Formats: sequence, C-alpha cells, structure tokens
Amino acid sequence: MQKKFWKLRDIHDRQNVRKQLKRIRRNNRIKKGKNNNKIDNVEKQYLKNYNFLINYKQLKLDRYYNKEYEIVCPTLFSLKDNYIDSMNFISHVASLANNKIYSSVKLIHLNFKKTKTYDLDASCILDSVMTSLKYVLKNHKVEFKVSFPENINSIAYKNIITTSFINERGWHSAKRPASEIREKLRKEQDVRFVDFNKNNIDNDDIITTEIVEMIFTNFKNKDDYIAPMGRIISEIVDNVREHSNNKNWYIVGNVIPKDEYNKSSIRLAIMNYGTIISDNLREFMDNESELLTKKQQKIMEASKEIIKKQRLFITPNFYEEDQAYTFLAIQQGISSKIQDSDNYDKRGSGIYRLNSEIDKISSKSELEKANCTLISGNTMIKFKNKYSYKLNNEIDNNLYQICFNKENTILKQQDNDCIIKLNKKFPGTILYMDFNFKEELVNE
Repeated sequence: MQKKFWKLRDIHDRQNVRKQLKRIRRNNRIKKGKNNNKIDNVEKQYLKNYNFLINYKQLKLDRYYNKEYEIVCPTLFSLKDNYIDSMNFISHVASLANNKIYSSVKLIHLNFKKTKTYDLDASCILDSVMTSLKYVLKNHKVEFKVSFPENINSIAYKNIITTSFINERGWHSAKRPASEIREKLRKEQDVRFVDFNKNNIDNDDIITTEIVEMIFTNFKNKDDYIAPMGRIISEIVDNVREHSNNKNWYIVGNVIPKDEYNKSSIRLAIMNYGTIISDNLREFMDNESELLTKKQQKIMEASKEIIKKQRLFITPNFYEEDQAYTFLAIQQGISSKIQDSDNYDKRGSGIYRLNSEIDKISSKSELEKANCTLISGNTMIKFKNKYSYKLNNEIDNNLYQICFNKENTILKQQDNDCIIKLNKKFPGTILYMDFNFKEELVNE
C-alpha cells in the first residue's frame, strides 16, 4: 500500500492494491457524508428549537476585526428589569448560526466587562441557547471566549460563573478557565452553585433532595430552612416537569452565605420550554366535555366571569387575554387539571404556597423582601412587595388571591407595573426568585 499501485510489477498485486485504495476512498466518502448529515441535522434541530429568537438582522458583520466577532452584553442583563435589551442580546447570540459567520469569523467574543447586573432569569435562556449553539459553531471551527465583569466581588460576576456554558471546556477568560474560578469561589467564599443535571432523573423527590443538599450542606443553622426550601423546590420542579411536554427544563442558581453586610442570599431560576400558562388554562376552561367536581365547577364558573370582567381592561399594547389568563392562573384554586378530594389542596395553589414558603425563610426587612418574577409566553408578572396573598371570596370562600391594586380585588384593573405584556413571546415559563435569608447561614 505504501507504493503507488501502478509501480508494482506483478499485475495481481497491482489490481489488489488498486481495489483496496478504491475501497478506502469509498469508505471515507461514506464516513464524510454521514458526518455532514449529522452536522446538518444538529443545525436543523438548533434552528427549529430557537427559531423564536433568531433574527439575522442582529448580526453586524462589519464589526469584526481579525476574524473576531464581539458581542457586548448590556450593562443591565435582566428580564425583569431590562427585558427588551436582554432578549435582543440573547437573540444576537442565537443568530450566530449563520453561513456568513462560518465563512468570516473564527472567534466569538462575549464581552461582559461592563455588565453591572447579570440576573439568572436572562442567563438561563442564554445558557440553553449556548448549550446547543456551541456544537453548531464548533462544527464550523468557530471558537469562543468570554470576558468577565471587572468587579470580581459583584453579584453579576458570581452569576456569570454560575452559568453552565461558561464552565464548559473551551470557554475561558484571559487568565484561567472559568471552572477554576468557580472552584475558587466555592472554596474561598463558600459560594454554593445549583447547576442540576436536569433531564436525567424521573423521581421528583430525588431531584428536590439533591438541590436542597447543594444549597445547605455544611451549614449548622440549616434546620429552619431545609423543609421550606424543599417544599419550594418540590413545588417548582413538579410544575415545571408537568408542563414541559417532555422538553428540556433547567434549574440554575447560587447561594452566597455572607456578603459585605453579613447577609446570606439565594438566587434561583427555573425554566421550561413547553405549553405556556395562559394556553393551558384557556384550553381547559374552553373544554366543555371535562367532567368537573362540584367544587371545581363553581370555581370554573367564577373564573369565566372574571375573564369577562378583565376583557374590559384590554388595551392591545399593554394588556390582552393572555395576561388576563396568566393573572387568573396564579390565584389559589385555579388549575388546568381535574381536581378531586385527594388533590384539591394541591392543585391550583402552587404560586400561593411558593410565596408562603419564601415568606417563612426570607428577610422581613421592607428593603430586602423577596423578588419573585413569573414569565410565561408574552406575560411577565412581578410580585411586588406591597401586594400579598389574602383570603378573598371573589372566586370561592377560603381561597387566597393576590391582587395588584389598592382595592384588593380581582374584578378591577391591575397595576401595569406588575402585569406586563412582553413584545417578544417566550415559548415556555420562567420563575425567578432572589431573596435574603432571615439570618446569616453559618458554616459548621
């Protein structure tokens, strides 16, 4: 095989070598074809999954230098506080799967140097995009780098280190791999990272136990926190998995046991791709064939009257039916599942119970009350500190409602800084929590 087959003297040797060379070339073509098909399938799946984000107008191909393409993160990267700019940044990143990028760029630079706020609500979407995008771009030999915030003691810095894709091999800062920085934060500042292997375990109890252990292991004053936090995680995981339609779901977060004011704090973002809350509830309420219990039938009739009332407040730019249905869905007793005597206290109480458990373990200071934000479809609900769940009979007796108006009624218009219509629809649900614990978590 080392010699050229036409230089072999024996005709049989020459023919055998020629056949072997043909066979090798044919196998290489088949293998290359399979690899190309695999690459094409990965890219097609990516483009399908993230079509809602991709906008090639975001690409500025005149801005790359020496085949390096830089994307600068907004100073305020947060869905709850800067939705439009944050989603545009994520859209810009998602749109990098493009032939013009493949042919012109060899290095993608995500620049977070000037980012002052980096919230995990936005980060979990970016993380899910990058988990798939990295394979697409690396197939085209496009590499990556990340520049971190200049203030290494900031929450933004710690939140970026929390992000999963940052800790993958191949992502780096100018000095050392991000995974090493995360390990240093873990050892020197005892920062706990919640980065769960989300889709490989079917038992919700195991998921909850593992996440709670990630948060509280080796804290000696953890007893008052474990049970409420377990119920918070269990409630969220149960709902997220149930509504994810077997698609990916994500949970990411961190715990800082001590800041400069001796406060301990937690941030958690839980996200799924799947049917949005308003569509779930609307479909259930419109299905006349469902056989409801007497109790749920009464609640359903009251719900339909509430939706009629809410339609009076519709203004296309600010409030539509999607927002009304999502607002209705966060009230206790409202569920898109059939209820019976065994699950009545569980169904339709998720957000109410979540807020109740957070209240047990979070700081009571007016300046430090918990931030909780729900995003589903094109609706964002901000649970402002001045509003809370209260007993109310507008849906049914002995149920808790949360109303975002001074009259504390679900039948009137709600504050538009609490229920917000989004200009870019998200095909799933995100729940983001950020709060200080009621006391400092102390190591054993």
